[in-house]
Amino acid sequence: MLLKNLFVDFPYSEPMNIPAAEVTGIAIDSRAVKPGYLFVAMQGGSVDGHDYISTAIANGAAAVVGSRELSGLSVPYIQLENPRQR
Repeated sequence: MLLKNLFVDFPYSEPMNIPAAEVTGIAIDSRAVKPGYLFVAMQGGSVDGHDYISTAIANGAAAVVGSRELSGLSVPYIQLENPRQR
């Protein structure tokens, strides 16, 4: 599936800026990321997924979703107010 198609019905302010990268799966645990996956970085009670973005990219993440303002990643990054929202 194309990354931009995952956000068609999602409340995202600028859907036109989402690239057409191919996504083969979705993971919230950087250790579970395989090549082509979308990594969703979420803040939990004791762990912040944003701290594992580099691991997810090293494992082959095609793109990352998170809530922090980030730049300079080697893959597309989509900032959402609440990555947990469906």
